[in-house]
Amino acid sequence: MTFDSFISSTHLSPVAGIGLLILFIYGGNYLVQIAVGSRLPYLGRISTFAASLTAWVLTLFVLIACREQPAVHLRWVLPVGGGPGADELPFFLSMGLELNEWKSLLMAVAGGIHLLLLLNGHRGEDNSVPPAPFWADSSLCSFAVMLLLMSADLPLMLLAWVLAAYALSSMYRYPYQEWDLPPLYTFLANKLGEIFILLALILLMLRFRTWHLPLLRNLQLQLVEGHWEVLLSWKNHSNTHYLFPISLALNFFLLFVGFMLKAWANVWWGWMRKHAAAMRSLQWGHASLLFGAGLYTLLSLKQLALPAAFEWLWTVPGGLLLLGVVGVYRSWLLQHIWAYALLALAGLLLLMDRQASFPTAALFSSWVAGTLAMLSAAWLSVKNEQLMKQHNMKMFILESSGPAALNPSDYRFMGGLGRRMPLLAAMQAVAAATLAGLPFFGGYVQKISFLKQLLAGPFSLGDGMLLLLFLASHFVLLFYFARLLLLLLNKHNLLERANMGREGGLFSLETAAGKQQAAGAYRLSWQSQLALWVLAAACLWIWASALMPESGSNWAEGQQAHPALQGWLDMGWNAFCVVGLLAGWLTYRSKKTVNLLTSRPQKSH
Repeated sequence: MTFDSFISSTHLSPVAGIGLLILFIYGGNYLVQIAVGSRLPYLGRISTFAASLTAWVLTLFVLIACREQPAVHLRWVLPVGGGPGADELPFFLSMGLELNEWKSLLMAVAGGIHLLLLLNGHRGEDNSVPPAPFWADSSLCSFAVMLLLMSADLPLMLLAWVLAAYALSSMYRYPYQEWDLPPLYTFLANKLGEIFILLALILLMLRFRTWHLPLLRNLQLQLVEGHWEVLLSWKNHSNTHYLFPISLALNFFLLFVGFMLKAWANVWWGWMRKHAAAMRSLQWGHASLLFGAGLYTLLSLKQLALPAAFEWLWTVPGGLLLLGVVGVYRSWLLQHIWAYALLALAGLLLLMDRQASFPTAALFSSWVAGTLAMLSAAWLSVKNEQLMKQHNMKMFILESSGPAALNPSDYRFMGGLGRRMPLLAAMQAVAAATLAGLPFFGGYVQKISFLKQLLAGPFSLGDGMLLLLFLASHFVLLFYFARLLLLLLNKHNLLERANMGREGGLFSLETAAGKQQAAGAYRLSWQSQLALWVLAAACLWIWASALMPESGSNWAEGQQAHPALQGWLDMGWNAFCVVGLLAGWLTYRSKKTVNLLTSRPQKSH
C-alpha cells in the first residue's frame, strides 16, 4: 500500500496522521534516552538523530500529501470576532492563504532547525554528549511546534502545549549557556523565555491589583461557562465542534504562561512564600482545565475513533513504557512506578474495542503520564539540588512521575510545593489521576461489553478466573482514585496535619521525626479506608450498569476481523490482571514508602 492510499484510507487528515507517527517515534526515542542514555551516550545520540531525521522525512511526506487536499483557509480554523468569515478578522488571518501551506512551511523550517541543532551538537572536554536536558529541550521544542502546527485535534493540541511548557521552563532550569550551544538555539531560547516571563509578570501584576480582581474573576467565569456552553452546543450541533478545542487551546496558552511562572518562581522561595495566593490560583486553574479537558475527551470516546491501519501502533507506547520503567528503574519507588505504568498500559489494552477502532482519549491520556513525569522534574526547586546530584536525569524523571500522580505526600512533588499547600497537592493529584485514568475508565466500558458476551455464553473455569482477575484488579485501581477524592474532600484535616513538622514553610525531612510527621499528613483512619472501599465498589457497580454499551456485538465482529490481534490483546490483558494484582500487593506490603492503599506512615528500620 502506497503512502497516499494509506493516508486516504484513514479518517484523519494527512497532517494529523503524520503527527501521530512522529509522536510514537519521539516517544520511543525518549525511552531509549532514559534507558541507555547515561550508560551509552553515543547510542542515545544516534537514537535522537534517527528520530529527528525520520520526523523531518515524514514532514516532507506531509508536503507531498497536502498537495492533493482541499484548501482549508485560516478563517475557518481561527474564528475571531464575529465568527468564520467575519469582517473583524485581522488582516493576516483573512488573506486567504491555505492552512496546509502554512503548516507545511513551518514544519519544514522546524525540522530543518532541529536537524541543524543535532548535527552541531556540543561535545565536552571528555568527548561526551551534552546532558539529557539539551536533547530533551531541542527535541521537545521543535516537536511541540510541529505537533501544534500539524493538527487541530484537541488531544494533540493539549499535548503540544504541555511539551512546549516543559521545554521552555527547562531552559531556565539548567545552565545551558555553558554548553556552547549553536547561537540560533541560544537566541531562540532566550527570546522565547523572556517573552513568556514578561507575559507572566504582566499577569502577576494584574493579579495583585485590587481593582482588577473583579474583572479577572468575571473573565475566568466566562471562560468556564463558555466551555460548558460550547461543549453542550457541540453535543447538539456537530457543526460547532471546532469552537471548544480552540477555546481550550487559548486558555492553555494562559496556563503555558503559568507553567513558566511556576518554573521561574520555584527558584525564589522567599518570593513564593509572599505570593502563595498567586501560585494557588494558578494551580486551581490548571487542575480545573485539565479536568475539563479530560471530561471533553471522555465524552468524545464514541465520536473520535482511529482506523484499523493505526491499530498496531497503540500497543507501542504502553508496552514500551512498562518495559522501559521496569527494566531501568531500580529505586525505592519501584512499586509506585509499576502501578503508574500499569495504569497507562491498562488504558491501551482496554480501549482496544472489538471493531479495531481506538478512541483518541487513549493517545491523550497515555502520553499525559509521560509528560507529567517530565513536568514534575522541571518543577523541582533548587531546594532539591542535593537529590539531583545523587541521581542522574534518567532516575530523576522517573522518580518524579509516580508520587506526583498517586502519592501527593511525596516531598519532591512540585519541588516541595505540595508540602506547603497539601490541598493544592491533592487537587493536582486528582487532576493527574483523572487524566491518567481516562483510558482505564473508557476501556472499562468496552471490557464490560466483552463480559456481557462472556456471561451470556458457556462459562468455563478459565472464564471465571478471567472475570475474577478483571474485577479484582479494577477494584484496586478504583480504590486509588477514590482515595485521592477523599483526600480532596478531607481538606481541613489535611491542612491541620500538614502544619506539623514544618521548618521555614517546608517539612524538615532531614530528621526521622520530620519524615514521620510528613507521612502522617496523609494518613487516613480505618473509617476513611472503609469508606474508600465502599466508594470503589459503588464506582465499579455504576460503570458496570449505567455505562454499559447498548450493543455487545463488538467482540464477535472483532474476533472475526482480526483474530491474531485479538489473541495478543487477550494475552496482554490477562498478563495485566495478574501483574496488576501483584503490583498492588507489593505496594501494600512495602515498608520503604508511604503505602498507597492505606497511607500508613513510614516504618523505622
